[in-house]
Parts: sequence; C-alpha cells; structure tokens
Amino acid sequence: MELLPPTPTFSTATQMLYDAIQKTGLKVPDDQTTQSMSTDQTNQASDQAPVKYVKHYTVTAYNSVPWQTDATPCLSADGSDICKLRALGDQSCAAALPFGTKVDVPGFGVCTVRDRLAPRFSYRIDLYFGGADQLQAAKQWGVRHVEVAVLDKT
Repeated sequence: MELLPPTPTFSTATQMLYDAIQKTGLKVPDDQTTQSMSTDQTNQASDQAPVKYVKHYTVTAYNSVPWQTDATPCLSADGSDICKLRALGDQSCAAALPFGTKVDVPGFGVCTVRDRLAPRFSYRIDLYFGGADQLQAAKQWGVRHVEVAVLDKT
C-alpha cells in the first residue's frame, strides 16, 4: 500500500481536484523512483526545491497565439503576463496543480504552473514555449510521456 502525504484542507473545488489526482495514481518518490531519474535531473530539481513527488504526465506545448489560447494570449489564468515572465527567463506551464507549483520536466527544465487546461486534460502538463516565433519549437516538442518531478515549496 502506498503512503500518501496527509490530506491538506482546501476549498471545495480544490479538494475535489486533489481527491481526483489522488485517485489517478499519485506516486510518492521512493528510492527506486529517485534512482530512475537521471543524476542531472535529480540535481537540477534539488537545486530548485526538494522533490515532493514524481508522477507520469503527458507533456505538450503551447504558444501565446490567439488560435491556441484566447484574445489575451499573454495573460494566464492566474493573472500573470507569461510573455514578460518568459523574457525574464521564468518558464510557465499549464496544469491541474495549484498555481505557483513548480515542476521539473525532463528536456525542458523547471516551470511554474500559472495557467489551466480544459478539465478533460487533468493528466497533462502544457509547457509555454513563447509567441508565434516559437511555433516550430513547440511542434518539435510534440507530445511526450515522461516522469515529472513536482517540487515542494520551500
């Protein structure tokens, strides 16, 4: 039986999401999981914050263009200007995790959850690749299925 961290207290909607995530196979890192991560990946994650848990996600990419987002493509769901943040070197992503959560995605690096996906994509992380000039880079990323380290807030 897997041991899960104590259940925190959330608002009703957040609690429902937390419960759904738990039912999907939340994995708490153990020695075997930690060893399966590459040394570089483990070191990069530990440089940012301790790893809270590791979970398998489908990881996709998006750009700040109206046909992929909406009429305000630089404005994320939490109100951040992800275009300006990216220009400063701060990577953003969309996921069904609490806003501000940092995740370490192999091949991409650490990004901060600032945006949301449609509810049917609760097992997905969507990486923000930039504006229209980065469409090819997002296409090259494609769809990947990887173990993602969700970092603990310190």
